[in-house]
Amino acid sequence: MIDWELPVANSFNCSNWSRSDIEELRDIAMTSASWKDIVEYVGISAIVASLIFVGLQMQQTQSIAVSQVMSANAGHRIASNIAIAEHADVWVKANSGAELNAAESLLVDKLIDNVFTVRASLWVHYQGLGREKSADRILANYAGFLHRNPGIYDRWLAREARLISDRTILMGAEYSLADWVGEIRTRIEILEREYKGNTDP
Repeated sequence: MIDWELPVANSFNCSNWSRSDIEELRDIAMTSASWKDIVEYVGISAIVASLIFVGLQMQQTQSIAVSQVMSANAGHRIASNIAIAEHADVWVKANSGAELNAAESLLVDKLIDNVFTVRASLWVHYQGLGREKSADRILANYAGFLHRNPGIYDRWLAREARLISDRTILMGAEYSLADWVGEIRTRIEILEREYKGNTDP
C-alpha cells in the first residue's frame, strides 16, 4: 500500500511502488473524476431545470396577459358597437359622405376613436408579444370594417393624418402608429382590387 505520509518527492517515486499501489492510485483518480462528473452533471441539470421553469412561467404569464387584454377589448368592442347602434342615424349619414353639423361631427369622431382605440391597442399588444398572426388578424378585421364603411374610412384617414402631423411637429418623430395606418391602407387597397375584379364584366 502507498505510504501517503512520505514526503512528496518520495511518494511519487514509482520505482518503489507495487502493482497494487498503482492500481490503488488509479482507482482513487477514477473515483475523484467520477465525483467531479457527477457534481458537474447535477449543476448543469439544475441550471436547465431552472431555465425550463422560468420559460414555463413566462409562457403562463404571457397567456394570462393575452386573456386579460382580449377580455378587456371584447368589453370595449361591445360598448363601441352599442354606441354606434344608439346613434345609427348619424353614423349612416357620415358614412354616406353627407355634410355633418358640429355636434354630429364631434359625435362621429368620438365613435371612430372608440373603434380605433380598441383595435389599435390590441394590435400593439400582439406586436409586442411577437404574435404576428394575431396582429395580422386584427389588421384584416379592421380593414374589412373600414372597407364596408367608406365614409367613415375617409374621416378616419383625415383624423390619422392630423394626429401624425401633430405628433411629428411636437415630438420630433413620426407618430408611432403610422405603420398601423399604412398596413390598414394596404389591406383596403387589396380588398378594393379584389372586389372590383369580381364585379367587372
